[in-house]
Amino acid sequence: MASGVFALTGLPAVSADGTVVLLPIEEVVAGPLAPNLTLVEKGRDDHEIATLVVMTVAEATGETAAPKDVPGANRWLAEQHQAHDWRPLTAFPEPEPSEEGTPDHLAQGDVAVDWNEGHLTVTAGGKTVVDGKHDDWLAPSTQMCPDCEEQCSNPSKLAGVAGDLAHRLLVVTIGYHGTDSCWEPSPQVHVVSW
Repeated sequence: MASGVFALTGLPAVSADGTVVLLPIEEVVAGPLAPNLTLVEKGRDDHEIATLVVMTVAEATGETAAPKDVPGANRWLAEQHQAHDWRPLTAFPEPEPSEEGTPDHLAQGDVAVDWNEGHLTVTAGGKTVVDGKHDDWLAPSTQMCPDCEEQCSNPSKLAGVAGDLAHRLLVVTIGYHGTDSCWEPSPQVHVVSW
């Protein structure tokens, strides 16, 4: 860990047989950067298999929390590598900043990913291989404050894509637009395969 963030090498990663994905998940918090990290294993169908909390936001801010265990996390990673032979996913180019309400598009080679407020489309070799609605990936509206009637709305955006095209698998990160009064929620990270 350096400068308030964890140094991560080779993540996200996929098992050699393409059946399991290892994801580093970090929460977004308001104010100064609070380092935190959870390692999550997911299957090709996006179901969670295993989770290891390395450090919580509460620990970073000094609140009561379980102590961080970086050496234990490294041992767990080594054991999981023995079991799965992890291979790093290839990141697509960084997305261009998008305006709220504008469809997002990322491509690498002959694979393209499009996101439009809950609708995900993946094309490979000119054919649509994923076409689905994911309203549960959207951020729900929340009250701006306990006594307010105003609602915070955080439109979604395609924040990143990494993949293993040989295994027909992508990791899609959905981020959110925020404002000073409506802080954006933490990104959601999902496995998509075909």
